[in-house]
Amino acid sequence: MSRYVKRLMMDELRRTLEGVDDFLFVDLERLNANEATELRLALRERAIRVRVVKNTLARIVLRELGIEGADPILQGPTAIAWGGDSIVELAREITEWTKKIDRFRIKGGVLAKKAISEADVVALSRMPTREELIGRIVSLLVGSGTRVVALLQGAAGRVVGQIKSKAEQES
Repeated sequence: MSRYVKRLMMDELRRTLEGVDDFLFVDLERLNANEATELRLALRERAIRVRVVKNTLARIVLRELGIEGADPILQGPTAIAWGGDSIVELAREITEWTKKIDRFRIKGGVLAKKAISEADVVALSRMPTREELIGRIVSLLVGSGTRVVALLQGAAGRVVGQIKSKAEQES
């Protein structure tokens, strides 16, 4: 491959990853054509993109982008998966696909410009998403508020009852 073609490939990969902070490395090599097409279509529906990269060019681009520790992951056939609503959703979706297609595997990933292992990606897939965390916080706040109102109503009810009984005694 000529230097010009390599430079074009690196420029395109750089443009693709420039605004992306979190992505995963996967191995698509052992998938047959039907599995690869099914995987790509399903991921595309969730706004997740997958792109096969040349390891040597990817190493250079990742270093230029300030991403550390990805060199050991970039061994053998590698594809980069990015997109979705969050890295947690991306990790969940990719992990689910590794369960459906046993020849599909996760190699690692990048989180906040640092390389993470396959085990870290699986652990990340088990974490709640941002939306789930917000939902939990809101339910805690609403639940606490409801309890406070109930306590205040209970105390106020007792006071009103005592005032009413005192008024009945005096009349």
